[in-house]
Amino acid sequence: FLGDSTFFHSGMPPLLDAIEADDDVVVVVMDNHVTAMTGLQPCARRSIGDVVRALGAKDVRVVATANIGAVTRAFEETWEVRERRDQLVHPAYTKPELLATAPNQVWSWDITKLLGPQKWTYFYLYEVLDIFSRYAVGWMVAEHENAAHARRLVAETCAKYAIEPGTLTLHQDRGAPMRAKTFAQTLADLGVTKTHSRPHVSDYNPFSESQFKTLKYRPDFPGRFPDLRTAVTWCRSFFGWYNHEHHHEALGLLTPADVHFGRAPAVLAARQRTLSAAYLAHPERFVRRPPGAGSPPTEVWINKPPQPAAAEHAGAAAPAQAYEEALQ
Repeated sequence: FLGDSTFFHSGMPPLLDAIEADDDVVVVVMDNHVTAMTGLQPCARRSIGDVVRALGAKDVRVVATANIGAVTRAFEETWEVRERRDQLVHPAYTKPELLATAPNQVWSWDITKLLGPQKWTYFYLYEVLDIFSRYAVGWMVAEHENAAHARRLVAETCAKYAIEPGTLTLHQDRGAPMRAKTFAQTLADLGVTKTHSRPHVSDYNPFSESQFKTLKYRPDFPGRFPDLRTAVTWCRSFFGWYNHEHHHEALGLLTPADVHFGRAPAVLAARQRTLSAAYLAHPERFVRRPPGAGSPPTEVWINKPPQPAAAEHAGAAAPAQAYEEALQ
């Protein structure tokens, strides 16, 4: 910051040196239109802006000091008030939109900790879940969390179900094993498309997180596992129950195995026969309507895109229209 008298007395030579050296500097000269050194008498001279341009300065701005907004914008535009340290620029993360209409189209996998025998000791449960059938297609328990275990699990699971290249998408979060280059290379070799959830998003991996909650809220889930063998034994029992005995509410009370292996139509037909027989025997017990066997969803999404407004209105009007047709 220089006053106008100081600028004309001794400020021009340093400014000229800076211009010739192409230095990144900002010089502010306050023009009072008077000579303060000798009694504030008015002075007739060329404007400071013209003088600075004549010296070779490229970016010259003349701003009224009473206009605070203009002064602030001038400093911002000349980068005087910018953050001078290097700043981390976060990439734009795209929200994955994944659709499964049959088993073995989209898998979700994650890792959760199981408490070990002592404080700060853990075992790590790796699990791969088919989001359409909720069937746990693969799992393992290890003493460490690393990409090598993940590569082995995914490769063996793909081989077990004869996954063809280009037919499967594997959804995952952004943990270290998921982002490892060796793991990404394994997926590329298998022809599996990988997707990552966005960071700092609460519902980033909903199917795996929900399955882990089911596991840890089981009545017989132990607080700690004394050793790896015990953890493996308990998980084997749990996944056997979950896949083949647990009647999943989101699947129309079918088991994940029924949906995954195509047994759902036969099971639902047998269920409907039983319900229809019960209705014919005692119709008074069913006050509202005859019982139905239900059905699993025909499509399962991760981050389903929003529907257009017109489609939403049409969907909202459909039940009322169907009800009127039924009355007719």
